[in-house]
Amino acid sequence: MQCGSYEPIVIGHKNVVYAIAFNNPFGDKIVTGSFDKTARIWDAETGEFECQKRMGKGCRLVTAIGFSGSGKYIAASDAAE
Repeated sequence: MQCGSYEPIVIGHKNVVYAIAFNNPFGDKIVTGSFDKTARIWDAETGEFECQKRMGKGCRLVTAIGFSGSGKYIAASDAAE
């Protein structure tokens, strides 16, 4: 990919994607968090969607997201009033 080019890979959320993280040091997965109350995992190389988790009833908007050090788990937080 050339500098300055743009290739969207997070098509599928139904609202704004507000948080994104790579599972470092592995770098093979991306997790996104959205105002649609979902977290989605994507293949970092192909951009293919892998799975989705809808947050619980108390969640308003996913505003922060990240992988655990092992890359096996994700943590998400929402906007507090």
